[in-house]
Amino acid sequence: MARIELPIRDQAPAETQRILDEMEQRLGFLSNGLRLLSLSPRVLQAYVDLQTTMSHVLDAKTREAVALAVSMANGCKYCVANHCFITHANSQTAGDEISLNLEGKSSDPKRAAAAAFAKRIIDTHGKVSDADLAAVRVAGYSDAQIVELTALTARYTLTNFLNNMADVEIDIPAMSSV
Repeated sequence: MARIELPIRDQAPAETQRILDEMEQRLGFLSNGLRLLSLSPRVLQAYVDLQTTMSHVLDAKTREAVALAVSMANGCKYCVANHCFITHANSQTAGDEISLNLEGKSSDPKRAAAAAFAKRIIDTHGKVSDADLAAVRVAGYSDAQIVELTALTARYTLTNFLNNMADVEIDIPAMSSV
């Protein structure tokens, strides 16, 4: 049970209604994670702005591999369920690849380097080693893309921490293959 009471759609602040409508239309339902964010119109708007901006860095499968690795490393069961669902629904990623992503791995070598690097950022609180940087560079990532990977890691950590703090109940459809 959530440790913060989540508003139902009509109880959310008026400033959040348009955003909630757009997100509900995009997802097909209004998730508990969005209901939590809706408690603060500024935080919800910042989340949407950050999500929109970050959706233009790297490719979708790499972003989701990072999301899965980060959410697992941060112990966020809600975000793990959410990103398993989104990854499978949006890119038809197979369950075995999703399982690898949760471990900070991938069957694709470049994507594996990104997921492993994101996991290292979490594991080291951002204090990655020279060897960690060298590994992601050898995989083909530029310094600009390394900054993007780090920003993605922070973006996913934001929702991981919020959902962990509130102990948000999982309302995401389960994937039977993961």
